[in-house]
Amino acid sequence: MAKDDRSDKDAEIAPLSPEEILFARLLGGQTTIENAVEKACNENPELAGALEHQLNEYLRRRKERLARNSDSSNPMAAGEIEGLAERLLDRYSDELELNSEEGDQESVPLSPDLKGRYDFLEEIARGGMGAVFRISDPVLQRELAMKVVLGDRLGDAPPQRLRRFLREARITAQLSHPGIVAVHELNSDADGRFYFTMDRIEGKEFRDVMRQARDGKDGWDRDRLLEILLRVCDTLEYAHSRGVIHRDVKPSNIMVGQFGEVFMMDWGLARLLADKDDDPIEDILSDTLPNTAPGSTVITRDGAVVGTPSYMSPEQAYPDVGEVGPWTDVYAIGAILYEILSGRPPYRTGDTPLPGHKILQLLKKGPPQDIQEMRPDAPEDLVEICRVAMSRDGSSRPQNGGEISKMIRDVLKSRAQAAEQTRQA
Repeated sequence: MAKDDRSDKDAEIAPLSPEEILFARLLGGQTTIENAVEKACNENPELAGALEHQLNEYLRRRKERLARNSDSSNPMAAGEIEGLAERLLDRYSDELELNSEEGDQESVPLSPDLKGRYDFLEEIARGGMGAVFRISDPVLQRELAMKVVLGDRLGDAPPQRLRRFLREARITAQLSHPGIVAVHELNSDADGRFYFTMDRIEGKEFRDVMRQARDGKDGWDRDRLLEILLRVCDTLEYAHSRGVIHRDVKPSNIMVGQFGEVFMMDWGLARLLADKDDDPIEDILSDTLPNTAPGSTVITRDGAVVGTPSYMSPEQAYPDVGEVGPWTDVYAIGAILYEILSGRPPYRTGDTPLPGHKILQLLKKGPPQDIQEMRPDAPEDLVEICRVAMSRDGSSRPQNGGEISKMIRDVLKSRAQAAEQTRQA
């Protein structure tokens, strides 16, 4: 992969002051920078002068950058000049703990009033669209999970977000497979606050399991990781056969249960291939439209808008490259296999994560660093599967979850046969 192209001048930037760090956090927020600064000034009057100075400098540099980008005769035009926001987020994203998937801090769960039908126990997860609660069903005497929409403190949610929420519930409910959490009920209370209930899964995210394997803990190793990956392939093969693509396959969306269960979670970006006009991406863009007004920044929202950059195929990140399809999920499987074999996600060169927009830039330039350059001892047969699955051209990849599953299983079967022959020799 390409080396980090930050200039020497950028590398010599002094550590950020508290005011600059706060301003950088505001740049990565979910509202326009002007509104964010105004609110921060009211909450931190002692920093108001410094924050207003940062805002004025940012707007001045942004104006200069736009002027340079519109000058076709300027050799330092668009693509070669990074704005203040991008440089700050590139350099300090880990320190600032920016996370585009946490949603708007003003949002609250629109929990339904079900008058004793369910007992709410605790909130267990929250994303950009909804929150998940652990609940108790006193009638059947079991615990479930309930997902509700996030809205404002007045009880309202954007209609686009509600459509997306209902779409996720209905698509998931139509997929009946051991690797997909069963949806039991989609309903609303008397005030129109929607919810859906599903099985509650206890276990670990696959990213945590992969970390344990890297550290040699709890008996996890590469072979066991491959077993989980094959179960994910089987689940995707089923979804693909039903004309559904997931579009956000990543380790944090894979749950490993206490007794070996493997679940493909979060179908909020899923798409029905037969219905090209009904795309959740459009609703996500519409939902966040007020946040993309002049003066705001969307560079940390790539993952929230179209997927997760490290596991995103070229055609998903850049639609003009090609059509999305089951092969788009196959790319993500290849990216997870890349991480299993190399110990890190694609396009990461160290322990510190890169900002999403930086990964997308590297994705556009070309494939990630070859696994065997980092890990010469990585098995060539699995590395080759990874290369094929992550081909830039979707037509060159396995075309669905079943095809890549067969490729991996054939390799493992061949190894088992070779080991048996060696044992009998």
